[in-house]
Amino acid sequence: MRRSRGYILPMALSLIAMAAIVLAQVCRQTMRQSLAASQDARELQVRWGMRSCQATFLPQAEAILAAGEKAAHQPLPSVQTQVQLGGCRFELLVADETAKANLNTLYRRHDLTAVEEAARSAARSSNSSVQVRLRPMNRDLSPALGEKLPPAFGSFGQVFDEAAVASPLAIRSAAGDLTCWGGGKLNWRRASAAALEQVLHGNRQAADRIVSLRQAAASGTPLTLAAALQLAPELKKTANLWFTEKSDAQSLWITCGDPSHPAAWLAVRETHSNGRSQVTNFSWQP
Repeated sequence: MRRSRGYILPMALSLIAMAAIVLAQVCRQTMRQSLAASQDARELQVRWGMRSCQATFLPQAEAILAAGEKAAHQPLPSVQTQVQLGGCRFELLVADETAKANLNTLYRRHDLTAVEEAARSAARSSNSSVQVRLRPMNRDLSPALGEKLPPAFGSFGQVFDEAAVASPLAIRSAAGDLTCWGGGKLNWRRASAAALEQVLHGNRQAADRIVSLRQAAASGTPLTLAAALQLAPELKKTANLWFTEKSDAQSLWITCGDPSHPAAWLAVRETHSNGRSQVTNFSWQP
């Protein structure tokens, strides 16, 4: 009996050690499950918030832009604001896509080189590290008679290398004056000098002149396109093919989360010639 009693303490200690190991494993697993559940709840809240922002602000994009212009006393291609929903703060960027240089239009009027130059220029101007990588959906610039030419670019993923970008904010910054949507014309009353320069074949002097005259006429006599461009008679007809005063596409960028790795959502609303609207969504997750 004495000999058997000598084994009781070591056995008890071994059982306690095994129990401690099992308990530690259970605790770690519980913590992982708790963190995963917390992360899932956070992601659900972010997705709900982004969809709520889109449903609320995208249909009112034109009114938001008009209100921003009235407050600033000048034309604006975009307006930035923020909203708090629950425990998340959402950064919103409402923009007139028609006030940006249309990459599909540049492609049709010129070639792929013109698109690449526009994208690289935009990336440099924004001080963004994003790399240009063009992947057009359609390379045919001569459709059959009566056939509508499909767009070559339908997203920024076909223009920039998204895989090499740490944050979608870099894409938003680089694409600030570029678009893949809308009817193809440029809303000259809102467009920035950079967007005007792209459509005017790199003529920065003419772009700056339009911006200057537009600002001077903001509270005075309405400015006409011909006066802004000081067009030669032979160019007036073609200018009407390049420019417009109406917006047929608006966008809403929504970001939330860690500034270095934010979740992002881009919604684009296009109004076609038949009056019907179409919304296209893009999302990025950290």
